[in-house]
Amino acid sequence: MRCVANYEVKAEVSVFEDDRWMAIKHPNGLFRARIRNIVRKDFSSPFCFPLHLYFDVPSLDEAADIAEEKGWQIV
Repeated sequence: MRCVANYEVKAEVSVFEDDRWMAIKHPNGLFRARIRNIVRKDFSSPFCFPLHLYFDVPSLDEAADIAEEKGWQIV
């Protein structure tokens, strides 16, 4: 089963061009992530990014167990 975890990240630097997604893949295929700038008219910092983290789990119950082991919060 493919799961996705969504986060909003704050940073002092920008990813790159607005409205373009940056893709990151784990070398062994454990996860993939997508991140981009949240466009704001005032260009103030900290910059904000939506981060989508995709990973596979055997079942939804095991996804909750994995998240708990890693300290992730399930909402």
